Amino acid sequence: MSNFVPDYDRTDPSRTASLEFHLVTLFTDPDGANFTDLHIEEDEIIMGRIGSNDWVPALDADSKPIRIRRGLIEHFLNDMYKTDPHPSVKGDQPGWSKRLREHYSLHPSMTMEVDTGSGGVKSIRVRMTVILHQIGTRFGLMCRALRDVPTSVESLGLPVQVSKMARANSGLILVTGPTGAGKTTSIAAMINEINDNRAANVVTIEDPVEFVHQRKKSIINHREIGVDVRSFADGVKDALRFVPDVIMLGEIRDEETMRAAVRAAESGHLVLSTMHAPSTINAVRKCLSYLSSPAERMSFATSLVGIVTQALIVSPDGAKHLAYETLDARESAGKPMGLQSAIISTVMDSSASALSDLERAHREGQLEPSAPMISSLIQLVKQKKVTAEKAAIAAHHPDDVRKLLDMR
Repeated sequence: MSNFVPDYDRTDPSRTASLEFHLVTLFTDPDGANFTDLHIEEDEIIMGRIGSNDWVPALDADSKPIRIRRGLIEHFLNDMYKTDPHPSVKGDQPGWSKRLREHYSLHPSMTMEVDTGSGGVKSIRVRMTVILHQIGTRFGLMCRALRDVPTSVESLGLPVQVSKMARANSGLILVTGPTGAGKTTSIAAMINEINDNRAANVVTIEDPVEFVHQRKKSIINHREIGVDVRSFADGVKDALRFVPDVIMLGEIRDEETMRAAVRAAESGHLVLSTMHAPSTINAVRKCLSYLSSPAERMSFATSLVGIVTQALIVSPDGAKHLAYETLDARESAGKPMGLQSAIISTVMDSSASALSDLERAHREGQLEPSAPMISSLIQLVKQKKVTAEKAAIAAHHPDDVRKLLDMR
């Protein structure tokens, strides 16, 4: 169950002690600007996520950990849902509380603002997951900051090659990596570049909508799972009737969505999506596992534009740096060691050797302009932006891990 919650009254002077005040402050102050998520649990200290396996206590202006009481959470949710057309049941139980127990979670998104006290206003758009835990006795909130739409792919630290991929008129582009690696942000940057440069009709299908794009040259339509459409696969089918040029799928996570994405890509649309996969070649393997027939796999091979795999690495000073690898299918098309050739060979002879050979050549830097992850990691270590130990965690081959640790 997902919904967008409208802005609500912010004139209450007690806001400075509210949960909204803490959220806006923590996500916008310099010390909290690196938080991607905040974990809030009643009677516990707020924990901020900087990166994978890297959660730290959130501190107030006096450098003291912030602890949230149940009453603040209830007041926050009551305030957020006070425009609910069915505000209460049984006279005293808020409508949101009933829905939470019926659906087990709530997924509101909203823009929050607080007065800085000096005539200014701080704001941030946040999406939340509200749950009950401890056998239904305690509230838990996971809050993610939805930052401004990134201006370009290069502004994120990705190479110009990724921008070139996004200029394709049709085909499939995938961005992969672990949770919190910035996959959706990279897709948003590609859409922004399309919006800046093409008079396209763009349909996004997300769970939930994260980046809200304003019209520039392109028409932008945002559709949210559970609100505007039932599923990603259904969203693609509906979108094809809306005469799109570009379709953005929040994530490919099952066979039905994979098939829908390939059908859209091979029928003349540019499809952008994300996937959880540790490397570009492993993303190819995962896609092939979703496609059961040789015909579907061949369609995937011929429609694939490229894959970007990325990881965010935290430096000792708390800054985040993007490491990436790219696999450009169009640039390598027709070459003996090209991606399309390897996939076709895999489909034809049902052998994994062609992809394994391609993976080895990619890791050794033999597939220019495609770039392996190790090249990006070595560059970050040489520039002293990240430590060799942190970079080694993002490497996905034992030889690459050893190479990075030898740089200590």
